[in-house]
Amino acid sequence: GMQGLIDCGKYKVTEVLSSHSGFEAALCSDVTVNDGTVYIVNEYSSMVYIRELLQLFCAMEKQRFRGFRGLITSSGSFSAVFVYRSGVPFAEYFAERSGDYDTNLGLADSLLRGALEFDLIDDRTAACGLTCENAVVNAAEGQVYFNMLLDPDRTAGANFRTKRLGGMLRMMFRTDRYFPDEIAEYIEKMCSGGFRSCTAAYAAWREIQPSAQKTREAYLKESLMKYLGRRLRGSIKKRRRRRGA
Repeated sequence: GMQGLIDCGKYKVTEVLSSHSGFEAALCSDVTVNDGTVYIVNEYSSMVYIRELLQLFCAMEKQRFRGFRGLITSSGSFSAVFVYRSGVPFAEYFAERSGDYDTNLGLADSLLRGALEFDLIDDRTAACGLTCENAVVNAAEGQVYFNMLLDPDRTAGANFRTKRLGGMLRMMFRTDRYFPDEIAEYIEKMCSGGFRSCTAAYAAWREIQPSAQKTREAYLKESLMKYLGRRLRGSIKKRRRRRGA
């Protein structure tokens, strides 16, 4: 595999990340510039993938998708090169439930802001790129990044961009007694496909922040009795809604 890369003499493969018939993804370094940057290279060598994907990558290049370094074509294959960002895999980072509320709020903002790029590209490549498996958390920078390992067999249904982001937000927060209702409702809406685009979702996220902050401050101050009363009212409301009353 990775014949095109070897032919162009510019990149050296350091680690194969994923591989199946007609597709290989690897980490590479640029041997012409030794600056420590690592690249993720997706190579497509089956005619089916080349026919379906080459034009989509050309469009992505025109859109100047962030971190897209360009295409390498060779006889019988083409490769798409992206900058690789190091960090802790997203699911692993949040399995520890690390970080406090404010840190995670900042990371959630970074996640949603970073995902705006996926509105610029087609559903086929976005379905491969915007996945929880591709996300890493760089805690020092307070950023979430997507590494573009683009396995062409990934598919997705309607509004998958925002639904997947909703699922990721769900992993990020402990929904304790201080968790603002505004953010809880927002995540529900995300997961049920209530937003048409990452842009719409991010605008709504920004809009609810001041009121979520006020709610949280109020909840941090309330007594246990007051909290229990609030829980009770909430569950009565939910039951009524379920009965359709």
